[in-house]
Amino acid sequence: MAWEHISARLPERQACRLMVDLLDLADRAGVVAELAQVLAALQAKGELPDFDALREHFAPRQPEMPAVVVELPATAVYDELLGAT
Repeated sequence: MAWEHISARLPERQACRLMVDLLDLADRAGVVAELAQVLAALQAKGELPDFDALREHFAPRQPEMPAVVVELPATAVYDELLGAT
């Protein structure tokens, strides 16, 4: 359905390029179902997909690293451990 919608509104070369880009995005980002929903909603509104906006929307996000606080024990603790053997 997306292809029919896109190819009816764009020249063949542009439509093919956009469709290949969309398929690549869906595969690489692992968002096949989500992208299909977005494309269906755009089609229902009679709009063409904006590939740059979709790429930005589905781009992988860098996970935020948790703040880790490391408290180093006093060196005397190591001396105690070595003396225990």
